[in-house]
Amino acid sequence: MTKVSHYYCKPAWLSIESYGLILILISALLFSVMGVFLKLASETGMPSTQLVFFRAIFQGSFVVIGMLVCRQRDNGCLLILNPFGQSSRQAKVVISRGAVGGIGFILYFYSIKALPFGDAVTLFSLYPIVTIFLARCMLDEPIMCTKLIAAFACAVGATLIAGPSFLLQRDGNDTMVQTSTYNPLGYFTALLGSFFGALVVVLIRMAGKIGVHTLQLLFSWCVFGMLFSILVGMSTVGKELEGAWQFPQSTVHWLYILGMCSMGSIAHFLFNYAIKLGPAGLSAITKSSDIVWAYMWEVIIFHQVPTSSTLIGVTFILLALAWTALLKVNEERKGILPKIATDNGKEIVTETTVLLKPERF
Repeated sequence: MTKVSHYYCKPAWLSIESYGLILILISALLFSVMGVFLKLASETGMPSTQLVFFRAIFQGSFVVIGMLVCRQRDNGCLLILNPFGQSSRQAKVVISRGAVGGIGFILYFYSIKALPFGDAVTLFSLYPIVTIFLARCMLDEPIMCTKLIAAFACAVGATLIAGPSFLLQRDGNDTMVQTSTYNPLGYFTALLGSFFGALVVVLIRMAGKIGVHTLQLLFSWCVFGMLFSILVGMSTVGKELEGAWQFPQSTVHWLYILGMCSMGSIAHFLFNYAIKLGPAGLSAITKSSDIVWAYMWEVIIFHQVPTSSTLIGVTFILLALAWTALLKVNEERKGILPKIATDNGKEIVTETTVLLKPERF
């Protein structure tokens, strides 16, 4: 029987799932670079909904071009003819992914602006834990104690790195050494965003199992990202929370937006493509490495001084990632790999490996 690796442009010694986890690690690095540009763009005073809109327009332009060229694996039709999938089942998953992802991005961008950075990142870092339980309910993925330990380690590490306000030292008058203005609504949006982030991972994995193309997932996000950013940003509530949209004032501001959009679009493609290749729980744990990369940029670019707690937090996350890698190596040594079924002597791809055939670009 032909090896599964035959279908992929990847090293033969890598399994499909390991290949996906490596791509997720790369996407996490690129997302952290996007975060640097996002922070710089936010400091210009542009509302989070406006930044989401710019990002969706930029990414959507390239996605539409790709869909005008790329074809479906099965029948060779151009993707643009079926932008949300070929069947009603695919359309439900793709549309759900776009709606959840669009709302999730607005919640993320708003929470970063509304809360002290550490509080927002800490609450969002809970999503690998949530993903494991959602994957059990929606994908029937087993809940393994080892995965839960790794997910909790990532959450603890993220908390120590981010330095939420409840961990900040107090002075003799019992006041915070570091203070920051914030909107309490941000705590609700951050928690809700964590749940939506977990749901996105599960929906993408589900889409991969039924043969959805990556560009269809990206198209759905762009549509709903633009729609929700306009509805929320132009509403009275949106204007009261963040102010009205404004035109970028200088070339530097446009460069920040371009950096955010370009890095985010590449990272988003890798993210949507790679999560289809492996278990949702492990994918979410690997994705959480983005906070380590983000803190690295804080030190290099924004001259943040490392503390003992942040170094311990980095250690926690790195140990969790190493533990995840060891789990995969152990599974592969035991032969727990995707299987290819046969039908009358012909190889066919099972549901768990339907996306092993290359997407037609």
